[in-house]
Amino acid sequence: MAARTPLHRARRRFALPGLNNRGFGLVDALVAASLFSIAVMPLAYIQSSGTRSGVSSYEMVAASALAFDLIDRMSSIPYQDARLAATSDYAVPDSTLSNANPLAASGNNWSTCGPWELGGVPKCGFARTMKITANTPLTNTKQIDVRVTWNEYGVNRTFTLSTIKAVGS
Repeated sequence: MAARTPLHRARRRFALPGLNNRGFGLVDALVAASLFSIAVMPLAYIQSSGTRSGVSSYEMVAASALAFDLIDRMSSIPYQDARLAATSDYAVPDSTLSNANPLAASGNNWSTCGPWELGGVPKCGFARTMKITANTPLTNTKQIDVRVTWNEYGVNRTFTLSTIKAVGS
């Protein structure tokens, strides 16, 4: 019989009565891994939704910056300029005002983008269009609506910014 050591006696003293104290088995490890993975699942969901939320915020800010950029360019044009002629629906701005669609968040052309989806929403990047309505809301004024559209996780998003330009401005 092997010699008993003080460590062996300590193990016996602190062992729970009635339990087999030979260590963990494969089933114990699988149960522990399963419980751990179930506990970590909500954290993974929170991480992915946080990432989506960050991307959504970034794209909304980029769309608003693109809309403000075009509004600023149009505000420097005289009221009677042909580029500010009334349109019946949303149209692509004149090339002297905006780069060709689709646009990157910086306003530059998105050169690696594929074909457009139906409805004028690009598969990547942003599309900037404008609508000019004469004598709205008052005579000798023009309402300028700039619409920026993009696709975010398969959902078409739109940001619209409006301003009014009056004669002499």
